[in-house]
Amino acid sequence: MADNNLPRCLIKVRSPSSRISTSFNFIFANLVICVLQETQRLLSEPAPGINASPLEENMRYFNVMILGPSQSPYEGEEESFRLILMFCI
Repeated sequence: MADNNLPRCLIKVRSPSSRISTSFNFIFANLVICVLQETQRLLSEPAPGINASPLEENMRYFNVMILGPSQSPYEGEEESFRLILMFCI
């Protein structure tokens, strides 16, 4: 995977173990911001052959459609599925 395809926001946390609650809040807030930024990028700069859009009622759920690549056995075929973002911190 090329570097330009990696998420643009990364979470870096260095904190003493005595500040676990504060660190958790910091990590979760940054995670939410990162997901929103990447969702905006996905919508504004879609990858060729891939259509993904979040559901309005829950931004963790995405409807995804992938078109088969040209000059492949899957050319012209569509695969649709639902992607669910799960956060485990």
